[in-house]
Amino acid sequence: MLNRLLVSDVGSTTTKLLLLEVDGGEFKALGAIAVGTTVEKPSEDVCIGFFEGVKLLSEQSGINLLDEKGSLSVPFYTTSSAGGGLQILIIALASSDSGSMAKAVAYSAGGVVLDSFAIDDGMPRVEKIRRMRDLSPDLVVMAGGYDGGAISSVVNMAQLVAYSHPQTKFGEGKLPLVFCGNPQVRPYITGMLGELFSLSFTENVRPDGLTFNLKPAINEVHRLFMDHVMQMAPGYSKLAALTQIPIIPTPAGVDRILEKFSSKIKGNVVLADMGGATTDIFSNIRGNFQRTVAANTGMSYSLSNIVREAGAEKVFAHIPSIDQGLARNWILGKTLFPTTIPADETAEAVECAAAAEGMRLSWEHHLAISYFRSRVGFTVRMRRLGKCKFDEAFKTAQGDQFRISDVSVIIGAGGVMAHATPRRAAWILASGFRPKGLTELMVDRHFQSPHMGVLADIYPAESLKYYRELCLKTICRVYSPLVKVRSLKVISGGKAVKVDSGKCLYLKSSRGVQIHGVVIPDDDVPLLVDCRFANELLPMDFIEEGIQFETIPDFPSAAEPTLTEEEISREFSLAYEGEMEVEAGDVVAPGDILGINKLVPPRVYFVDIRSHVGYGKKEISNQQIMDGILVKVGDKLRSGQKIFSMTVGKGFTKFSSTMGSPVRGIVYDIVSPGMLILKEIQDYDGKPHKVNVAQLLNLKPKHILANMKVRKGDFVQSTQVIAIADKMRIVKSPATGTVLKIDRDTGIVTIQYILKPVNVYSPMYGLITHVNPVMSAIVKSRGLIVPGIAGFGKTRWGKLSLNSFEKKTIVLLQKPLTAAMIKQAIKAEVAGVIAPSMAGMDLVNYLGQEPGVILTGTEDIPFSLILLKGIGNTFLEKNFYEQLSRNASKNCVLFTTTRLRAGVERPLILMQTQEV
Repeated sequence: MLNRLLVSDVGSTTTKLLLLEVDGGEFKALGAIAVGTTVEKPSEDVCIGFFEGVKLLSEQSGINLLDEKGSLSVPFYTTSSAGGGLQILIIALASSDSGSMAKAVAYSAGGVVLDSFAIDDGMPRVEKIRRMRDLSPDLVVMAGGYDGGAISSVVNMAQLVAYSHPQTKFGEGKLPLVFCGNPQVRPYITGMLGELFSLSFTENVRPDGLTFNLKPAINEVHRLFMDHVMQMAPGYSKLAALTQIPIIPTPAGVDRILEKFSSKIKGNVVLADMGGATTDIFSNIRGNFQRTVAANTGMSYSLSNIVREAGAEKVFAHIPSIDQGLARNWILGKTLFPTTIPADETAEAVECAAAAEGMRLSWEHHLAISYFRSRVGFTVRMRRLGKCKFDEAFKTAQGDQFRISDVSVIIGAGGVMAHATPRRAAWILASGFRPKGLTELMVDRHFQSPHMGVLADIYPAESLKYYRELCLKTICRVYSPLVKVRSLKVISGGKAVKVDSGKCLYLKSSRGVQIHGVVIPDDDVPLLVDCRFANELLPMDFIEEGIQFETIPDFPSAAEPTLTEEEISREFSLAYEGEMEVEAGDVVAPGDILGINKLVPPRVYFVDIRSHVGYGKKEISNQQIMDGILVKVGDKLRSGQKIFSMTVGKGFTKFSSTMGSPVRGIVYDIVSPGMLILKEIQDYDGKPHKVNVAQLLNLKPKHILANMKVRKGDFVQSTQVIAIADKMRIVKSPATGTVLKIDRDTGIVTIQYILKPVNVYSPMYGLITHVNPVMSAIVKSRGLIVPGIAGFGKTRWGKLSLNSFEKKTIVLLQKPLTAAMIKQAIKAEVAGVIAPSMAGMDLVNYLGQEPGVILTGTEDIPFSLILLKGIGNTFLEKNFYEQLSRNASKNCVLFTTTRLRAGVERPLILMQTQEV
């Protein structure tokens, strides 16, 4: 029987299958096929797309790959990144210290940083809680405190994580959390987060002010990715049951084969895999292998984010002959419809322009994360005067120095590289990487690096031979001088050509080409002579006169959605614990109050008794400290109240310690080895409280400022000393609140707790089916459901209005939303707009920024917006519009949340009558 193998890579956008035969110590390709990865409803199972690919591959090859029972009849191996990449939430103490280290862990482990929070980021506590809760990461990395250093501040951040309790991407199981900070905080992390998260502890990434220790945390993130995160992709477990060996992540497969290739050619190699969601950069420099993932830099889900990160002006500068409005429409349209493939030269050029900038961003990110910039001494700098600044010096983690010119091979991979012409692919790599010296540019034509990587340990010789000969293709060489020159003499075809500084010369063949001091291989590989030494752009395809693009792309658009009458249940939550105003069984209408946060989130105080006793006193056990605590959970403490007392030993070894509460609060938790967590007692009336400081201190009113211990705007606690004349004359605050006024005419200080109640409203008619008395309520309702493509803004509701902009209504448009209409809607103070489409530039102007990665539903904009068909100039069909029009004046709710990565969520519209 012939030795056949089926290998696949299940990517975030595309599943690629390869059928191989092992023949005479080498692989022979019998067929290859690519299908869309099925992770979006209704086909939310990667096996659906996989078996579709198997059937197509069987037809293509003429070999039946399924037996009579529908099972695979050949051995199967696969890599996977179907979960949309490893998305990580960062929690840290200091943004620039432990925060940057935690990010380095995430990036080095191949992760995408969803968001990061630190105690010094300036964000209000309530906003931190809201944003953490709204994210759905794969994993949390938490760091902070040197060994033996900060404790209470790290616990403070852990408390916010406990409040927010972010959920997993697919809503199942506990979210993994890796703590890589001060080891002394571990017991507190366990006590506070152990029930909510799946905890892992590693060595501190920042054990002291001079040391970095990232590897243990990186290894743990890798382990969790393999054991937990990858299995969250829909249908992953069924796919894993089919394989001969465990599934490995796509980047790990690339790792394996690239390492073997680098060793074989004995050169420094860089590979850039530009996928739909992210761009992986792999490098083997001086034997030092590194991999990073450029967060949200990809050619489908993240296409709009490249424009956001790189800047629209840089992207569009590559394609000056294309109307920017058309270009932006294509980019936003592709982001909303990630599987769309460009069908004309204009759309292809737009994507390639974005790819060039995406490569640049990813390469800069890789160098910043993986290597250290080498500081060249003054004498060396003087000798290097005139050298190009792009040939920068770096160091590997082992201390080996290298320059950009030491990179001998750059490989491009991914759909945009495979589908581009060799010349266009070379332009993308040369524009993005700006190689120096003599560099070979290659493409992995079908991106079969992962396929060969998963086979590399089983078939090492066969996989490397197949990779070198059948996967990789040299598309160009680049020579760029290391020393700035006015012009460079190039001999080609027996003629001398001068390439001026800032210019380039593209030759279709290297045969007979001579450059003084450079050894150019004599073959048919094209050669680019690049003499740019500043920020000059390479003209697309290296054509100086520029390319004219005449076609107008057909922008991706959705068909008219299917309308269904169905039941819907939605949970509406407060930002933090408050008071719910409804009970199960209540009937609510749009605008009814479901719950209220009357006060800002209660302040949390951390009283570290272990620190008071001394962490260095090893003779005093943690249990002795816990036994000495005099209060219990739920106790209300006044400032100064005794909370701890202990005496151990006798005579000369006797040790005694007592402690009073430094603040007023309720005991929320007691965590071993001696941390009291107190919540602020919020018994505030919101009224102004006045105290005559001048009278109490026997001072003239105009002199009180010199004696005040607080200033206007300070937040003070009840009984806190706010003024002092001497030890016998002090003034305490009569209430907790903000110092609103210090009156030097009367000597009176006014303190008031500013109440800012925040209500949560029901947007629809419905029945309350479940209530968490301090947090949330579930409303069940029924109505007409209209699915959308993209939504922006918060959940809004109002009566449905047809093409008429009226206050607090939801306006339904048959035609695209224009800039003029946006102004009209803002002026009329409408609640929301439903439109078939709109121009990309109008959307950017309305949002005030590039949309970037589509994760919406919280934007603070004048009115909410749902697009039913996409970006461009699409109208609603007459019959469909008339169907919707029959719901005029009914209550219309816009649920705008849109997420286009794994765990896809699209917006929807609910139309209902009061009778519901």
